[in-house]
Amino acid sequence: MNKICPRVTLFILILISLGFISTTKAQAKAPYGSTWTIGGTSSTVTVAKIATDSANNVYYAGVVVTGGSSSIAFNPDGISDVKTATDSAVYLTKINNDGTYGYTRLYDGASYMSVRGLKTDSNGNVYLLGVFQGIVNFDPVGSTDILDSRANDSSFITKLDTNGNYQYTLSWIDPVIQINDMTLDASNNIYLGGIINSATPDAQLDQISFSDNKTLLADEQMGFYLKLNFDGTYAYSKSFLATSAASFSLDHITLDSNANVYLSGNFSNAVIFDGPGGTNLKTNTGMSDIYVSKYNSSGNYVLTYTIGGIDNDYNKGLEIDHSNNLYILGTFNNNVNFDPIGATDPKVAAFSDEEFLTKINANGTYAKTLVWNSSNSINIRKVAFDANDLIYIIGAAPGSINFDPTGGTDIITGYGFTDMFMTVLNADETYNYTYLWGGSGSDDEYYGFFDTQNNIYIGGSTQSPTVNYNPTSGGSTDIKTLKGDVDGALTKFLTSQTITVSQSPTPIPGNTNSQSSGGSGSFTCTNPWPSAPVLFQISAIKDKATLYYAPPADSETGYTISYGSSSDADMYNVTFPYTDKSGAISYTINYLSPNITYYFKVRANNDCMPGLWSKILSAKTPFTGTFTSYYSPTNSFNNGATGQCTQYTVRPGDSLWTIAQKLLGSGKRFLELWRANTSAFPTLNNSSIIRTGWNLSVGC
Repeated sequence: MNKICPRVTLFILILISLGFISTTKAQAKAPYGSTWTIGGTSSTVTVAKIATDSANNVYYAGVVVTGGSSSIAFNPDGISDVKTATDSAVYLTKINNDGTYGYTRLYDGASYMSVRGLKTDSNGNVYLLGVFQGIVNFDPVGSTDILDSRANDSSFITKLDTNGNYQYTLSWIDPVIQINDMTLDASNNIYLGGIINSATPDAQLDQISFSDNKTLLADEQMGFYLKLNFDGTYAYSKSFLATSAASFSLDHITLDSNANVYLSGNFSNAVIFDGPGGTNLKTNTGMSDIYVSKYNSSGNYVLTYTIGGIDNDYNKGLEIDHSNNLYILGTFNNNVNFDPIGATDPKVAAFSDEEFLTKINANGTYAKTLVWNSSNSINIRKVAFDANDLIYIIGAAPGSINFDPTGGTDIITGYGFTDMFMTVLNADETYNYTYLWGGSGSDDEYYGFFDTQNNIYIGGSTQSPTVNYNPTSGGSTDIKTLKGDVDGALTKFLTSQTITVSQSPTPIPGNTNSQSSGGSGSFTCTNPWPSAPVLFQISAIKDKATLYYAPPADSETGYTISYGSSSDADMYNVTFPYTDKSGAISYTINYLSPNITYYFKVRANNDCMPGLWSKILSAKTPFTGTFTSYYSPTNSFNNGATGQCTQYTVRPGDSLWTIAQKLLGSGKRFLELWRANTSAFPTLNNSSIIRTGWNLSVGC
């Protein structure tokens, strides 16, 4: 039976109380991370779109509107990178995966600009989609690429590499062409969706080789999506014709995991959804109906769903979860049948423009529709899915709203005119919880996006003089003060899901192990420290990686494997008992994401005494599970010593975690600080509390 150290138990209880260790495998509320705000005097700034890359660098983009000229500190810490925006501008900001500021690119000089899309590819390149009117330099760093919209609202897509270096810009100067949304497939091909909104003899979709001209007659409009190859060359377009539409839009485009293409928008009157010359003609049942069209990976038309009643019904979003289920977000009035497949699911709106979310299963059958019956106007902006297909509903709402759309009641009192909210539904669409935060003015949210570590970033804006951005319980606050007329805000909530893994071989029959973002280990145990195992090989497939390592010569009772998508391999860990020294040991980590580079390290544990970490090895999971990749020690690096021994004087507000984050590069190394200072400060033996004025040894 393993020895249990009383002080270890005490420290684990401390970690649990601080939230570093989860004591349950059930879904918990997402812990608050941090918020950055961006603004300047006499300016309006929004965070409209967010993206992360495979290395978990964060990118966000939005619009700056000024009264003529305004200086904005785009470093969200407010320290540096002050840029002057005139009139209307678009910005793109990068935050590095360690939370430090990367860069901002400002596209200034236009009389009007907006952001329509922001994506990254598997190589870390960044794509910004938007609209501009006027003259804009799309290469604001190092050179020039000036485009003139000639007083039109013109669509553009700009490509940068991960370091912010300019690659190219494509623009559609023709004012009848509107590109409204963008997505990428697994091969980094680009898909753009939009409309040609009036009769024209010459609407050129191909702005590279000018090979795709569209002609429309009077009273016609055309919806389309076009595909650009990964190198920016033109591939093809697919279109469909609104023959006598009083109103028509194509607002959203997305892909499922099989590269099927989905388009959505609104229409009235008659539309031929299978293309000009096709036979799939649909007419609206009311004033404005919603459509969703599907094309296969070859661009062939498959089907169209329509939803609508006798009044105006509008599409607001189109999303696909990790299981290829389709979700349609919108508003409706009066009576609507939400089952577009053939049966009926009628619902009646009790108030004007009620919000709804319809789910269609991956096999094409109708699932259900959730409705937010509220006399106050709730405005859902975005639906996002975490790695476990929990559903995150993001938007703005005034106070005293029932945030539970499943028939229950969860009324939360607001703070001002409108507040920001995040509602979380379970994977089976049952209600989980809602966070609400804001100030005395108008606060709004526009977008939400998950990184590969299951943290969610939410972007929006605020007009409130002060906002506490931490809506979690426990009494802690993160209060930000307004910098301009309207400030942009980017809020991060941390992953809260505990993931169960399996191992090979199984050290103890029937043993179940867990991995979590919190670590555990002894810091008072007097057992000898085991030396580091030798990690020498990783075999990776689509969603799992098997580690191979040699045990150390010292005594050990088990091992801890730590890994993640950051180079410190410190996001998740799993600990298991194992004492066999007869040969190399293998262990399989499950539930990984495809096409991600993961970093791994392993240590031996001697009862309550953790040993030294091995070198770190990296492995990139492929797109599919059809092949195995091999990584040898030549791909490794040592996470090594912290450097020269120094002294640090504790300041008000410091903790072991924040000092380790600042001086050792990771807050999770706070145990090293604890061990190095227990002799000088004996009270640390029973807690992690430090006092202002203490001189702590760091890296010793």
